[in-house]
Amino acid sequence: MSKSIILALGKDARSQIRERLAVKTKSDFTGINAANYAAHTRQPVVFYMPIPPSVNNLFVNASRKRIMSETYKYWRENALRELLLTQRIPHVSGDVAVFLEIHRNSKVSDLDNRFKAALDAIVEARIIEDDKRIVEISAKWSKTAMRCYVRIEPR
Repeated sequence: MSKSIILALGKDARSQIRERLAVKTKSDFTGINAANYAAHTRQPVVFYMPIPPSVNNLFVNASRKRIMSETYKYWRENALRELLLTQRIPHVSGDVAVFLEIHRNSKVSDLDNRFKAALDAIVEARIIEDDKRIVEISAKWSKTAMRCYVRIEPR
C-alpha cells in the first residue's frame, strides 16, 4: 500500500491496515482462519467494492510526468479501507480467475476501462499476489448490483 494513502487515514485506521497487511504477508499458514481460508480450501472468494473509475480518469499530466488524479486517490483510499478493514477478505494464492460485475453509471463508459483500477486495488489489498497471476478475466455490466461485484476463483 502506498505510504501516502496510509498517512491520509486516521491513526487507528493506519494501525489496523498495517496489522491486516502483516497477516496477509505471512508465508507460513499453519492454522485455518479467515485470513487463509481460501488458500487452504481453494474456494472462490466473493466481495463487493466501490465502482472503479475509468482508466481515462486515473492519471493526469503534470509537467513532464503523470501523477495520480484526485478522483483516483479518493477512490483508492475508500476501496482499500473497505477491502482491508470492513470486509476482511481472505488471500487467494496461485493462479486465479477474476469475474467482475460492474454497475453501469454512464452509457458512454467502456467496460474494459474499469479493470485496471479494480485489479490494482485487489493486488494492493493483497487479496491476490500479483495481477500476473490472473489467467482468466471476465466482466459484464450489471443492472442489479449498485457496486462492483468481484468473484476470484483459484485455478
